[in-house]
This record gives sequence, C-alpha cells and structure tokens, in this order.
Amino acid sequence: MRLRPPRQDDAVALAPLAAELGYAVSDAALASRLTALAGSEDDIVLIEEDEAGELLGFIHGQRRRGLLGDERAEIVALVVAAGARRRGSGRRLVDAVAGWAAEGGLGEIRVRTNVRRDDAAAFYAALGFAESKRQRVFERPARGATAPDPDER
Repeated sequence: MRLRPPRQDDAVALAPLAAELGYAVSDAALASRLTALAGSEDDIVLIEEDEAGELLGFIHGQRRRGLLGDERAEIVALVVAAGARRRGSGRRLVDAVAGWAAEGGLGEIRVRTNVRRDDAAAFYAALGFAESKRQRVFERPARGATAPDPDER
C-alpha cells in the first residue's frame, strides 16, 4: 500500500469511489478541483493505492480558521472503496492527515459525518474521535435565486 498525492488522471478513478458513498461528481469536476487544490498549503489530498496501482481510497484534509475558535484540521472527504474497507486504508489516510495537522501546528482534527452513517461513526470513534455535537445543514444559492419565503412552505 502506498499513499501519494493525486494526479490529474486520477479523477477518472476517484469519481466512482465518491459515488459509492452517494457523492455524484463528474471526472471533469474532480479534475478541476484537484487543479485548484494543488499546491495549497491549507489542504492535503492523498490517495492510497495498492501494489498494482489500483486506487483504494482518498482523503482531503483542510486547515480551518474561524473567528470563534482555534485553527484546526478538518477531514472534508474520506472515501475507501467498498472492497478495500476494514483493511486499514481509512486508518492510514486519517493518520496521514493527523501527521500533516501536527506538522502544521494544528492541535485538533474535526470530521463530520451524516447521522445516518452508523458505520462511519463507529469507524471514527475507533480512531479516537469523540462526538462533540449534532447539527443541521442548510444550503441555498449564493446569488441569482431567491430563497422561498419560509412562511409559504
């Protein structure tokens, strides 16, 4: 097993991995995002591949700064291929982000997971993460579309 930074041509293999967890993203969108993240000091993206070069999983860690809290690292994406789960890939990827965070002077790592993903919650708990809160996520377009009137729902 080997951890490495992604290459542009990895987007073709990363898209189906993301889809396994319900994240529909095109190869082109992933390639564009990999380009945007390349060289960022606030992001780390790593891929684990086996000896034959098959992609087993990937992780994206990000430095987060906030007005109301200390800087921390956040795992914003972690996907391990269904056939590679429970073989240590996820742990190795998380450990790599933890090392990156420590080297960057970040004392804490945060990860968010859907409340319906009990297997993910158990995985993170086994790695020493403790649940700190539950929340709701709201989204809306940034511009161009108006949000519906909440009283009309």
